[in-house]
Amino acid sequence: MGNKLRKALCGLLACGLLAGLAPVSAGAAVSTPFYDVATTSWYNDAVVYVYANKLMSGVDGNFFGPDVDASRGQIVTILYRLAGEPSVTQTNAFVDVPTTAYYSSAASWANKEGIVSGYGNGVFLPDGAITREQMAIIFYRFANYQKYDVTRTKDLSVYSDNWQISSYAKDAVGWAVTTGLMNGTDSTTFNPTGLASRAVLAATLMRYCSLDSIKVPAGTVVAAKPTVIEETSVPAVSAPVVPVSSTLVSTTTLDGSTIQTPKMTFQWPVQGTVSSGYGARYIFGSTSFHRGIDIPAPLGVGIHAGAAGTVTFAGEQGSYGNLVVIDHGNGFQSYYGHNSKLLVAKGDVVQKNQVIAACGSTGRSTGNHCHFEVHYKGQVVNPMTYLPAKNDAPANQVAAVVTEAAEAPEMTQEALILAAIY
Repeated sequence: MGNKLRKALCGLLACGLLAGLAPVSAGAAVSTPFYDVATTSWYNDAVVYVYANKLMSGVDGNFFGPDVDASRGQIVTILYRLAGEPSVTQTNAFVDVPTTAYYSSAASWANKEGIVSGYGNGVFLPDGAITREQMAIIFYRFANYQKYDVTRTKDLSVYSDNWQISSYAKDAVGWAVTTGLMNGTDSTTFNPTGLASRAVLAATLMRYCSLDSIKVPAGTVVAAKPTVIEETSVPAVSAPVVPVSSTLVSTTTLDGSTIQTPKMTFQWPVQGTVSSGYGARYIFGSTSFHRGIDIPAPLGVGIHAGAAGTVTFAGEQGSYGNLVVIDHGNGFQSYYGHNSKLLVAKGDVVQKNQVIAACGSTGRSTGNHCHFEVHYKGQVVNPMTYLPAKNDAPANQVAAVVTEAAEAPEMTQEALILAAIY
């Protein structure tokens, strides 16, 4: 998804607590539609909580975008709705906040109440990312607005990078750490200038809404710090994280923008020649943007994992047909679509080259092939950036016997070259 479209869709996340909604507690058995959120991830419980309580939704259908940076427009909208969406009568103070924007009333309200002040000269930067210390400040001011006690603090010298915490943020960070709202990225590092992802925002929202230590009336003190989820908690099931190079490579997103990512190398998922590449193409009577590459292969041959990781989705998914999604850590995910049969399940830990599915033509497809996508931090990127120049997949071997019903009608070579996905 392009940056502009992604930002617009990210705006839809702030759904607010509806009147009369019974809050869903942390850890409740509620499922989400997001297949980029592994059940073993440290943020799974938080995503379940904010989704069930209608605090956050996805960035694009079944994608939560846990590694996508949270934006200023998003956070003020969530807090505005948590506050009950008070009436806004004052004139919008920000020149970069259109009156039609989803965050318009929220930004005006937050500015009036002293929760956000912008960057001067009427600039709010609604799409701007939030640093960890900025998030602490915003929640600190919101707690003060709700008349909670914000006087509690702690000595931040435990963090070796405490000198990086801005002087105006120290009280807020101290309060956030004392109440358990935020933790260090490890026991000796707070990382105040690090950007807050949507996963971190979800965890912080869950804590704010559920921790008794937050909801202390001004003037009172609690004795003990509660137990909270740590941003860097080790998952209950150890999952492989594929190492990436410190070298950066340039790739393109759906809107044609060029971004840089760490260098990551995937194995080709199946032997064959690319029939339809990444980018705009005319198919099914219209022009659309192909989100990956298509590699034609015989029905039933094995589709291989491009790298080690954890399966976060395995099932039928619209135009993709039978889809497998693997999270490789470090922001990378890979997608394998149109399979005739799935050989893994959600939560499985897989290794590079492991057969995860059998080739097929399910979903929106014109012939047997593997549709392969790569995502980086919630954005679709050009998979050819991360594949060797020469196809290095093992020789094709039948992985599953597939019935005739699972096979599309025999296609001409011309139709096979058009084999495609939404």
